[in-house]
Amino acid sequence: MAGAEKSDTARVSAQGSGATRPEHLTMFASLRYREFRLLWIGQTGHALALWMQMIALPLLVLHITDN
Repeated sequence: MAGAEKSDTARVSAQGSGATRPEHLTMFASLRYREFRLLWIGQTGHALALWMQMIALPLLVLHITDN
């Protein structure tokens, strides 16, 4: 019964605060800020570059040594 009370309380507080967005959209609410978007894009690009390097270096060693 505590779970039902908790969800009712959350629903009432969300309605009272004027929140009209669905819950799945509030997960990305921080992307409204330009600086955070730039940080997120930069970090994602950096991670992709590191993954490419982790694949490219062993392939280069394999190509150079034929081993």
